[in-house]
This record gives sequence, structure tokens and C-alpha cells, in this order.
Amino acid sequence: MRLVYIDESGDHSLRSIDREFPVFALSAVAIDRERYLNEVIPAICDLKIRIWGHEGIVLHSSEIRRCEGPFAKLQLPEVREEFMGALAELIGRLPFRVFVVVIDKRRWNEDPGESIYTKALSDCLNLMREHGIGDNGEPWGMLAESRGWKEDKALEAAYQALSGWTLPKDRENWPELGFAAKSGNVVGLQLADLCARPFGRKVVHPDKSDRTFELLQKKMREGGGSWRIIGQ
Repeated sequence: MRLVYIDESGDHSLRSIDREFPVFALSAVAIDRERYLNEVIPAICDLKIRIWGHEGIVLHSSEIRRCEGPFAKLQLPEVREEFMGALAELIGRLPFRVFVVVIDKRRWNEDPGESIYTKALSDCLNLMREHGIGDNGEPWGMLAESRGWKEDKALEAAYQALSGWTLPKDRENWPELGFAAKSGNVVGLQLADLCARPFGRKVVHPDKSDRTFELLQKKMREGGGSWRIIGQ
């Protein structure tokens, strides 16, 4: 069974655009169920226990970047170096595939009434289809981070109506889109969150070196995966 986890970086508003991060990045992480249970979850939990003494921490890229909340201890250089080095090693080593769509909101010229979240999701699904996810008849599931009841319902309706995805002949293999809150501490959603921002940063600062982006690009080349920019 294949599991797909979806999360984003940046906001999807076109009314106010953040000058520091004027993009919206959506990432989908695809993982084999058995490897997720036996390799990915234990490795991430081990890292959390090593640094914090328990696995209750929710890895969140914005809090890590700002050293906020439980990540305040990353202000200590030796702790930050240990954590960031171990996290980068896991991202490079763990068995998952990454698909990312980045929308440059400064250059968005599509239908102003279209949700950029829906557009990003549609293109992300197409990237997965192009790389064989969902085309071989195997059962699979898809989970996105919840953004609120109203937003989740709107996204679920858009997901079911997306015309860019070729539905399998066997409708039973067409997965429902599930939702889970960040507080649910779902490892797959945390990986998707950590994978989204490096691609957004690369669009905003194309000449700036980024170790995580380079690791994820290498993972895409070696294990399958892809990313796409909209608005250039």
C-alpha cells in the first residue's frame, strides 16, 4: 500500500503577498506503508527522543526556523548543529518520494477566482501520475493537514472534481482525501512540511545555497519525484 501526505509552506492568499516569501509551495510525500511503519516513524521518533527526551514534538519548519516554542533550545549552537545535521541525514536517507509545486504569487496570471491551493494540488497530482503513483491498481491513501472545517470541505470537493487527474478504471482504488490536524503529530505530514519550504526558498532565492534543497533534489533524481514552478 502507498501512503501520500500533503502539506504546504506559505499562505495561499493573493490579497496580501509576503515580501519575504511571496510563493506558495505544496508538497506530497509518497511512502510505502510497510517502510513507513518500520523505518520512517521509528527514525523520526528516535530523533525527537534524542533531542527532547520524548516523541511529542511536532516538527514544524516555521517554528524550527524561528527557534520558537519547543524549538527554542535550538538557539544553542551545539543543539542546533546536532538536530539539523541529523534531520538532514534522515531526509536524505529515508525511503520516500517527493513531489512539489511552487506557485510564484507575484506572477500569478490564472483565473483570479481559482484557488491557488487547488491549482497546486491539481499539478501535484499530475506530477505523481506522471511518475506512476496510483496507476498500477495498488491501494493507497492520501492525507492532508487540516486548515479548518470550511477550508477542508472546499478542498475535498475540489479534489473530487479535479479534471487533471486520470481516474483509475476501478473506482474503489480512487482514495478519499483525509485530513488531520497538526497537533495529531502525524510523521508523514511533518515530512511533507519539511520538504515544501526548501523549494519555495529556491524560487525566491535561486542563487542561494540550500543543503536541504540539494538533498531533496538528489533524492528526486535517484528515487523518483519531481517539482514544478508556476508563474515564471
